[in-house]
Amino acid sequence: MIGTNHLATGAVIALAVHNPLLALPLAFASHFVLDSVPHFGFKTDGFATVFKHKISYFALSLEVVMFVLLAYLIRNAGVWVFVGALVAGSPDSVWLARYFVWERQGKNPPSYTNGPLTRFHGKIQWCERPWGLVVDIIWLCTMTFAITKLI
Repeated sequence: MIGTNHLATGAVIALAVHNPLLALPLAFASHFVLDSVPHFGFKTDGFATVFKHKISYFALSLEVVMFVLLAYLIRNAGVWVFVGALVAGSPDSVWLARYFVWERQGKNPPSYTNGPLTRFHGKIQWCERPWGLVVDIIWLCTMTFAITKLI
């Protein structure tokens, strides 16, 4: 899923579940649930191939616009809503670090960036396809609507 979907889902969970001790683990787990359904992407070994496709730039532009909208919507909702959003998006930080810190510079990422959770995360993303952007947009609209109703 695009990152904004993870953030929006984490925000919805934090808004719906008022106990942070329960909401934060649920937000984290939601990341893997979302990545296990068909979503936008290209079946590749890294970001370098993804950035060769024009539709990737459209998806990233959509993500930036929706992230700004999401931040505007939850600005007065409380710190736990932002924390829930960040926790839900956090598993993707490994991919970003692997690409920008090592792969982009032609280096192999250290073995600790490919632990059991990262391997699991890679395996569950069985259906990353360009047409998955439709699924991402529908999910984003649903989560945006849920946020507006929960605030």
